[in-house]
Amino acid sequence: MGVSGPAEGATEEDRRDLIVTVARELAEVEGWTGVSPRRLAERAEVDVGDLYRHFADQEALLAAVAVCAFADLAADLAEAHAEATGGPERVWPAVASAYLDFAYANPEVYDAMLALTPDLALGVDGVPAAPRGVFTELRSALTPLAEGRDPDTLAEVGWSLLHGMVMLTRGGRLRPEAQEGRETMIAERLLRWPCPAGSRAGRKPVGWTAHHALGSRTVRGVDHEGGGMTVDQAARRQAQVLIFDADDTLWENNVVFERVIDDFLAWLDHPTLDRVELRAVLDDIERANTVAHGYGSKVFLRSLADCLERLRERPATDAERQEIDRLAVALVEHRVELMPGVADALDELAGRHELLLLTKGDQVEQQRKLDACGLLHHFRAAHIVAEKDVDTYRWLVREHGFDPAGAWMIGNSPKSDILPARAAGLNAVFIPNENTWVLEDDELDPTDARVLRLAAFRDLLRHF
Repeated sequence: MGVSGPAEGATEEDRRDLIVTVARELAEVEGWTGVSPRRLAERAEVDVGDLYRHFADQEALLAAVAVCAFADLAADLAEAHAEATGGPERVWPAVASAYLDFAYANPEVYDAMLALTPDLALGVDGVPAAPRGVFTELRSALTPLAEGRDPDTLAEVGWSLLHGMVMLTRGGRLRPEAQEGRETMIAERLLRWPCPAGSRAGRKPVGWTAHHALGSRTVRGVDHEGGGMTVDQAARRQAQVLIFDADDTLWENNVVFERVIDDFLAWLDHPTLDRVELRAVLDDIERANTVAHGYGSKVFLRSLADCLERLRERPATDAERQEIDRLAVALVEHRVELMPGVADALDELAGRHELLLLTKGDQVEQQRKLDACGLLHHFRAAHIVAEKDVDTYRWLVREHGFDPAGAWMIGNSPKSDILPARAAGLNAVFIPNENTWVLEDDELDPTDARVLRLAAFRDLLRHF
């Protein structure tokens, strides 16, 4: 790494900037899954407490990295604009080239800017100036080429084209030998063509309303087909569609939370309540917080702090909150551990059936797991949703156009995987996990012939 620890006499702002710089460098080498608090503190030569003093969680760190990178990109675009010679027609090619150079040179940081920080969006109140700075530079380069078109819209189209080419190129979806030709079309010709008569300006893309109404997100690394249904898609209505849960079905997840809870309860050392009674208090708090705030590590940490405050009948001190953060470091550092037989079974099942993935939780957190799992190539599509209820499964049926009677939801959670899928008309496969979160448990009808119960993931091969 090219950055040393904080200099003697460094200010808090200096330390914060150092952490952001080291996070960027570490991410480019090992990916964001490798930027754990412990590794980041070691590389920056600071205490873990320094990290939490400046960044409440991983999302706050990602946002800081993104804002810094947006400022760097805006500076690169401004420099390219200033150095371009030959009139307005040469400015846009120079700016577009600078944009692509930055994106290809900094892929992980680019993801932090435009894939992992959805709150940094244009037109949203409170967004820092840096993202708008990039847009301003693109707009400035394109305004002389507008020819009666709205410069803001033209800049949005230009940004969309550049970003789309970056992501498709990185994903290996485009012909490498045509790269120079594509860049030339975007830089010199495409954006100057007039809009054809009867253009579809203002229309939403096919499937937009359904896709976004539930807050779903089709994740990176999955080829999601759009448009109308093809003959092959219609034929798949009669085939088996297998929909997989992720946490505690494909890989272990809740066991890590349980270890943190054990450490938390031991640290509480309550004078009158035993561990069973303490756990009941925490379960009640988690149940309320998931309804109000959703799922994920951030909500879990909130529940631990709320539990402490309820039991001690006072607000948590800064030292107590830091101790809770320290206990929860394992959540951030945990690496994806596949269940036995998952990789081989999916490899075989993907050759016979259409596979989808459906997981709920925090968008950034779940995306990070999906990126690290090494399984996405098996699935036609993967979706992260805020909740898995009956409406979610009905939306999934509409989104992919399959017959629910020929589809199977496969998971470990009666509450999220089995019962709502059955209520939406799908079949279900229940694969119990002894570490399933207590709030995901529920009663299953033992007489329901459309719920298949299996002991292990690899047993799917005997039935599908």
